[in-house]
Amino acid sequence: MKILYLAAILIVSAANVQSALATDPCKAVALTDIKPTDNPYSGLKKGEIIESVTQYLIAKKDQAASFCQHGGSCYPRFIKKDGKNVEAVQLTNCTVGTKPYDTDEDSSYYAVIVDKSRMSGDDLKRFELSNKLMAFGIIQISADGAVDQLINDPTSECGKIVDKAIKGDRKAISIFKVYPNQCN
Repeated sequence: MKILYLAAILIVSAANVQSALATDPCKAVALTDIKPTDNPYSGLKKGEIIESVTQYLIAKKDQAASFCQHGGSCYPRFIKKDGKNVEAVQLTNCTVGTKPYDTDEDSSYYAVIVDKSRMSGDDLKRFELSNKLMAFGIIQISADGAVDQLINDPTSECGKIVDKAIKGDRKAISIFKVYPNQCN
């Protein structure tokens, strides 16, 4: 009963918790004004950041390469400008995998891999703490929210349980498995 009561206390509004990792730590920057491949009515200005980049795809038809974000759009890596191919999007803290993890009749899909040497200290800390929680079977979105709570309010009930879970406390880990969104 005490664990259920504590879990109920830990429920935090999603509006109060902002994950720096969202669902994936990989980011890219627009090197020029660019439109996504799937929506000609939106776009990015030069210097804007694309969050949560999860894959790199190469179209079989024309070998056009794009970076795609989780739950969002795909942006062409190169565009034609004055008749020349110009790099339009560049990863900032990740690299592209060397072999496709999947293919279909239209495209080959490559993973984007975190390059820890290119991450800020704060992003790296969040990434590593989230990975520790996910190693215990906690889903990523819950792990990211829990890590935010630990970093932003370590003395809160949720922050204390997250700290214990990261250190391997079985009771704290089980709370996340039963109530995976208590910190979100």
